[in-house]
Amino acid sequence: MQCAICEKKATKRFSPDLDIQGIGTCDKHLKDVMVGYVLLLQGSKKEYFNYMKGLRIKAKS
Repeated sequence: MQCAICEKKATKRFSPDLDIQGIGTCDKHLKDVMVGYVLLLQGSKKEYFNYMKGLRIKAKS
């Protein structure tokens, strides 16, 4: 599994169920991915994707 932001090896994951792969994160991006996961839990898919897209752009620069 890879970090959802920087694509490095994930050390943790967020998942509502043990049978679902979920969202991977590295230690560096733990808090950022946690905020994205909360957005998903609130039912804000569009906000989640926009938030994560911004973080990915920021991580590549």
